[in-house]
Amino acid sequence: MKTKIITSTQKRKLPILLALAMFLAASSAEATILINANEVGNDVVFSLSGSFNTASASDSGIVSPAPGPGEIEPNTPLLKFSTSGAAGSVIIWTLPNISGPSAFGSGSFLPADSGASNSNLEFSPFIKGGGTLNLYTSYVSGTSLSDVMTFSGQSFSSLGITPGSYVWSWPNGSVSDNLTLQIGPSYSAQVQQPINADRSSVFNVHRGVVPVKFTLTQGGVATCALPPATIALTRTDGGTIGAIDEYVYSGSADTGSNFRIDSCQYVYNLSTGALGPGTYRVDISIGGSVVGSGTFGLK
Repeated sequence: MKTKIITSTQKRKLPILLALAMFLAASSAEATILINANEVGNDVVFSLSGSFNTASASDSGIVSPAPGPGEIEPNTPLLKFSTSGAAGSVIIWTLPNISGPSAFGSGSFLPADSGASNSNLEFSPFIKGGGTLNLYTSYVSGTSLSDVMTFSGQSFSSLGITPGSYVWSWPNGSVSDNLTLQIGPSYSAQVQQPINADRSSVFNVHRGVVPVKFTLTQGGVATCALPPATIALTRTDGGTIGAIDEYVYSGSADTGSNFRIDSCQYVYNLSTGALGPGTYRVDISIGGSVVGSGTFGLK
């Protein structure tokens, strides 16, 4: 076995190479900005955490925001935490190729009653042909974000916001980032019979209809307060792999891709006549986010 000798020149290069590797790893890492909204007593509190990778966006200049305790505009959508109003205190970061839900409720503009003014974060995903994220000028990429704003004497319903998970993402070459808004405790849907949770269900391709049923938990607790939900179907094996158009499997008992609510569960009569043999995954989404799935086969 030969021993590899490292020359003095190579030794001098090692710290440089290590620093470069660490820089590239940091630049390509995906961060996550998280905003949680919860009903706390008689108030609704929005809290900010996570971090932002500035390499996922482009610096579009410095602005002086109007002071205020924060605001939301669910139907736009817009999320803005408290700002101090200090001159030249905020950088506008332009978010390329952004995608995500177009709203997180039906409510319109409403200012918060109080805010901490730590981050000056303002998120507008769909303006000027793209999206923007404003942050205080001294923010260092990848460091922790923290902020809070409170809407006193309000509820999710009075604010016009819909509980659920909302995710916006913006890939920029090899770098990507995202922002998640979680309104209320997270939802999780559990598939019910006749589709087995262990993915073992196989039905006759000529069956005609497979009833798709889900129950729901919120924050780990079963609930019958079921928000609107939609279905999506994907063929995962056999035939052409990929998403199946709604018109192929929707029937007269259902309205488009919308689940019905019956006896504390979601129900959808999925028509199988035009699907053909294969393996299929059915997803249930609330507020644009998948909260559960089930798998079955047709033969």
